[in-house]
Amino acid sequence: MRHVVLVLTAHAALAVAGPIDEICVDLVGPQRSSCLRDEDRTAAAELEATNAAVLESLSGNAKARQLVKNGMAEWEESIADTCAALAESYEGGSGAGNAAIACEITHRRHRAAVLQDAFRVEPNVRMLPVPVAFSLRHAMTGPGLVLGLRNQSSEPLTLQLEFTRPSTQEKIFRQWELPAQGFTEFGHGEGWAFRPGDIVSVSDGRHQSIGTELGGE
Repeated sequence: MRHVVLVLTAHAALAVAGPIDEICVDLVGPQRSSCLRDEDRTAAAELEATNAAVLESLSGNAKARQLVKNGMAEWEESIADTCAALAESYEGGSGAGNAAIACEITHRRHRAAVLQDAFRVEPNVRMLPVPVAFSLRHAMTGPGLVLGLRNQSSEPLTLQLEFTRPSTQEKIFRQWELPAQGFTEFGHGEGWAFRPGDIVSVSDGRHQSIGTELGGE
């Protein structure tokens, strides 16, 4: 019975997440869109891991597990409608898409926090992606593009980096220490002048690996 009460309490508390979080507001244009996609990926993974932890905590209560599963599906539909309606208010343009993503991030963060508090669970870190956001800019001196890596977590990361150029089969590996909330850049000065089409892979041995194919900037 206690678990059922918790399910219903958590479900009721998730109806409203409050104001939309200010996310990536220090960036503009393609960089902000890229930042929002990274944040959305992280928020979605944390919520998925939290849902899994909640279901595991209810392994001995089939009724409560089913209530939670039903609540998950209902919540996804509700938030999709809410954020789509918000995007429509922008009457198109990139602002609409960014607003919808920021809306989804806010609600996912809120739901994960409420579930973690209500069920006293923590998401399995191995289900979460490496908390690193990518950025890209033209090199100010020298050839190619410069890749930026930002640590979005409050803990330092030891990263294993792999840069691949499929067109020539070139590949290099780097290990890099990135402080909590730290930022670093890689370009020709670090031995790799990035080009569109290059593939970046990042792992740390604790989280799920992430990667991206670079476009033009």
